[in-house]
Amino acid sequence: MPYDSSSSAVGCASRPSVLCNAKGDRADAQGASPIELPSILSLSGPVAYAGKDEQQTIQIIEGIVNKTGGIQGHPLKVVFYDDQSNPQVAVQLMSQLIAHNAPVVLGPMFTAPCARPRRWSRRRGVMYC
Repeated sequence: MPYDSSSSAVGCASRPSVLCNAKGDRADAQGASPIELPSILSLSGPVAYAGKDEQQTIQIIEGIVNKTGGIQGHPLKVVFYDDQSNPQVAVQLMSQLIAHNAPVVLGPMFTAPCARPRRWSRRRGVMYC
C-alpha cells in the first residue's frame, strides 16, 4: 500500500499508538498489503555513523510493530533513502517522495539535511519529522 493518501493508517505511524493495531490484537501482521513509510537518513557521508544507528533503531521498531499486528492489520515496511549527509540531496529525495504522494516522511536528525526539506515539505502539506 505505497503512500495511499486516503488511508489514515499511515498518519498514525508518527504516534506512539503505532505499537498496537486498531483492534488491540497482538498477532503478527501478515496477509494484508504493507504500509510503506519512507525515511530519509544520512547513511553515507560525514554523519553516517549516527544515521546508521537511527536506521537500526527504526528497523527494531518496525519489527515490534509487525509482531504486534501492524498498523490496522497491515504490516509496516520502512523504506530507507540516503541523503548522503547533504541538504540538497535531502530536498531532492523529499521532492520525489511528495511527487509519489507520501503523506509522512521520517527525516534526518541533523540540522543541515533536515532544515531545508522541512520548510519545503510543510508548504506542501507533508508531515516530516
